[in-house]
Amino acid sequence: MACHYQYTEIRNTIAELANLLKDMNALTADIHSESDFKILLNAIAVCLNK
Repeated sequence: MACHYQYTEIRNTIAELANLLKDMNALTADIHSESDFKILLNAIAVCLNK
């Protein structure tokens, strides 16, 4: 029975990880520098306002 619980926990953790990865910012440092970090700052502001 313990194995079933571990598999469930692993599946849930993988699902959470997938959600985090899909929302990751994949822009390069050069892109951020060129935009004065506006894209990054806006994304942070959106997350903080949730």
